[in-house]
Amino acid sequence: KTILKSRGKIYYWIAILFFTGFFTIGCTRMQDQLEATHYFGMDTYLRLLTPPLTEQRTLTVEKELVRLEHLFSRFSPEGGVNQINEKAGTWVETDEAIIDLLMDAKFFSEKTDGAFDPTIGPLTELWQISISSADQFKEDWHPPSPSLVEKEKKLVDYRLLEVNSEKKQVKLHNKNMRLDVSGIAKGYAVDYFAKLLQAWGVSQGLIDFGGDIFALGEHPDGRPWKLGISNPSQPEKMFATVSVVNKAVTTSGN
Repeated sequence: KTILKSRGKIYYWIAILFFTGFFTIGCTRMQDQLEATHYFGMDTYLRLLTPPLTEQRTLTVEKELVRLEHLFSRFSPEGGVNQINEKAGTWVETDEAIIDLLMDAKFFSEKTDGAFDPTIGPLTELWQISISSADQFKEDWHPPSPSLVEKEKKLVDYRLLEVNSEKKQVKLHNKNMRLDVSGIAKGYAVDYFAKLLQAWGVSQGLIDFGGDIFALGEHPDGRPWKLGISNPSQPEKMFATVSVVNKAVTTSGN
C-alpha cells in the first residue's frame, strides 16, 4: 500500500498485477512462497519480494541501503560523492562502490555521447533539483537566465571526469565541476541488491526501487515475470507489459 502511494510508474503495476492475480494461476501459491519487505532510501522505497529473509539479512539490506545512499548523495557531508565535489580539481581516494558506479556512468556517457552525464551537478544545483532540504528552496525562485545556464553548461563534461580504478581515486579536472549521480544510483543499487540476494542463495524474487526493477530468476510458477507499464498521462491505466527473467527493467519520469 505504501508503494502504491509513491510515484506511479512501473512498480505501481507490479503491485497491482500481483495483488489482483494478473500473474494468473499461482497468485495464492506465490504469496505463500514470497514475502514483501520495504525500506526507504534515496528519497523513494525499496521493495523486495523474496522468500522470507532472516532478521539478520533484513538488517543487512537496511544497512547497505543506508551506506549506498550516504556514498552517492551529494548532500552527505562525509559521503564519497560530496567529498569528490568538495575537492574538485584534485585526486580523491574513494570507496570501491563509487569507483564502480562512476565507471558505469562514464560508459553510458560515452555510449550516449554525453546525453547522460554524471557531471551535471552545476545544472541540477542551478535548477534546485533534488535539494537536500525544503529550507533551501527559495519561494521566490525563478528559472535561471539562458546566459547563466550556458555558463554552467561549460562545467558539464564527462570527459573531464577521470577514474583510476587501481588506485581507487577520482578527479574532476575543473574545481567548479560537480558530480550528481542520481540518474544512475538507484539502478546501481538494484544490481547490487540482486547480487547480494543471489549470494544468499535467493533464486526467485523481485527488487523494486522507485521504478527500477530487477526480476530475479523465474516467477515461482516457472514462467517469466510479467511487469506492467502505466500510461504516464493516466497512471491508473496500463498500456504495455514486459515479460522478463533475470533482467532489469526501468522507466523514466514523464
